[in-house]
Amino acid sequence: MGSFSLKVTGEDPDGHPLQRVSGVAYTSVVPGLPKVNMPSKIQAYHNQSLLISCSAQSEIPFRLKLSRGGEMLGKDQLFA
Repeated sequence: MGSFSLKVTGEDPDGHPLQRVSGVAYTSVVPGLPKVNMPSKIQAYHNQSLLISCSAQSEIPFRLKLSRGGEMLGKDQLFA
């Protein structure tokens, strides 16, 4: 856990000087692994379009990349 002081200086609505110092504490939280749901097997047919459904839950922004045989399918998508 870490801490620091936050100092705010300014004026109140009547023009009087104002200063406030507050102690602030913080802790780092390690995010858990993302949860991804996708069918384990997908059946496709040659030269036919296919809609692939998946869902992901994450505590932090993540980038989705789909590939087949090491070759990228479409563009990366960033979810924030």
